[in-house]
Amino acid sequence: SLQCFRGRVAHVTGIDPDPDAAGNPDLDDFRLIEQPDVWQVEDGSIDLAVSDFVLEHVEHPDAFLAECHRVLAPGGHACFRTPNRFSYIALAASLIPNRFHTALTSRVQHGRRDEDVFPTFYRCNSKRAITRRMNAAGFDVTVVRHEAEPAYLHFSNIAYRLGVLAHRLMPPPLASTLL
Repeated sequence: SLQCFRGRVAHVTGIDPDPDAAGNPDLDDFRLIEQPDVWQVEDGSIDLAVSDFVLEHVEHPDAFLAECHRVLAPGGHACFRTPNRFSYIALAASLIPNRFHTALTSRVQHGRRDEDVFPTFYRCNSKRAITRRMNAAGFDVTVVRHEAEPAYLHFSNIAYRLGVLAHRLMPPPLASTLL
């Protein structure tokens, strides 16, 4: 329920380069991103921008963050959730070429559609990189490390239990998620 704002705020606009996102029932309005670094959103028109597991897929994070800052209203906020570059999932994904991600992801996440697997770049996925790039885009930044459940390990009960244990023992710089 924390991800669905429709009906709880005045207006929810979604933006995405994938036209299928227009069918999201949680949106009041959808804008297609036709040029990677240009959003069809008016300057200063957004009070809250939420980016949920998107930064790892952004090829040009400086342009992405500049657009995000441009569309925010004065006093607005941007909230991001992204994998930590130094988590075991991101490290494993970095070792595997993008062309194999679809086949691997479909094995570990049953029901995940091939078209819902996107290339990863991890150019803005460490506490340091996020802070530096967001400051450069004009944001005041707070980055929090969070140890989420090991969702990628749901394919096996044993793997999932080992992941839960690993997450409990994980030192903070290797936490799975950054907020």
